[in-house]
Amino acid sequence: MKTPACKTLWRGPCIDGVTHSLVSKFLQCRERFRLYVMDGLKEADRFNRSIEYGNMFHLCEEMAQQGMEWEGALEKYAEDLCVKQPFDQEKVYECANTCAAQFPVYESYWASHQDEEQRQFLMAEAKFEVTHKLPSGRLAVLKGKWDGVDLLTGEEKEVWHKENKTKGDVDVVNLGRRLAFDSQTMFYATAFREWQDQDDYGIPVRTPDAVCNPFAGVRYNVIRRPLTPGQPDSIRPHKATANRPAESDGEFYQRLRGLIEAKPETYFYRWRVRITPEDLAVFVAEFLDPVLESLCDWWDWVTTHPDPFEDGGGGLHWRHPNGLYNQIDNGYDPYEGYLRDGSRVGLCEAETVFPELI
Repeated sequence: MKTPACKTLWRGPCIDGVTHSLVSKFLQCRERFRLYVMDGLKEADRFNRSIEYGNMFHLCEEMAQQGMEWEGALEKYAEDLCVKQPFDQEKVYECANTCAAQFPVYESYWASHQDEEQRQFLMAEAKFEVTHKLPSGRLAVLKGKWDGVDLLTGEEKEVWHKENKTKGDVDVVNLGRRLAFDSQTMFYATAFREWQDQDDYGIPVRTPDAVCNPFAGVRYNVIRRPLTPGQPDSIRPHKATANRPAESDGEFYQRLRGLIEAKPETYFYRWRVRITPEDLAVFVAEFLDPVLESLCDWWDWVTTHPDPFEDGGGGLHWRHPNGLYNQIDNGYDPYEGYLRDGSRVGLCEAETVFPELI
């Protein structure tokens, strides 16, 4: 692995390492990725409700897991975000107030559930850095942050990784079955299994001995975001009428909380998805290793060629054009069953790869 002659924001997958986010950006567009990791160019920060609601909910759960007060932490996060994005203060506080209305219902809903009664908390929001050996012999560094790791004490003691997601709409049918080859879930699971095998864990764990128990899989924890357009709870504050004043913010969010409390099962979902050593081996062999080898080769190319498009980009560098469509990310993928267990449901024999030319 060569070191670039010029100063870059990133020093490559074998020195600074890769996160799931970096892998995603690499797969999307090599030229945009180069501008980001080498020149340090990125999209200007803009308020994104989906992302920030997830950040806020993550923060509340992290504080609660550690027995700390979450309300003040949420308020502080919102205040800091308003400083960074002063033109979106109204949206920031709407997001924070919605989270403050939903999170207590979330805690209450799961408090007496068997999933919680059998759970022994090990760590939350734990940053990891794990060395992963590639078939070429190169060592890539996997980096990230696990949402949570718990020991479940049912018939057997097993370690489960908890992954939290907030979604505007929850596709119950497709979500669970896609997780066994989900890029982020399996990236984190691979890193965790390899981290378990290290002699020095290097990450604070509440009960170190418990981490030695078998890794079983992921507890996928999904929270549906309230006030999402098109959903039944997409309500708005009552305006003033001749008989009553306008609904205050406090009254509005109390009404929203009532809607969540009335049907909590439509807001909070959990799946336990077992991930076997064979599942991890398939993910590593069919996705992670090929992509990381390609990333290492690409890095060698762009750090030694001032014009990365020279000689056809070395077969490694390209710019993603507009107008491409990827149905894999659109919810339905007929190849999923065949790749998983050989099922041909939804597939048929192709007579040509150029049907438009017949």
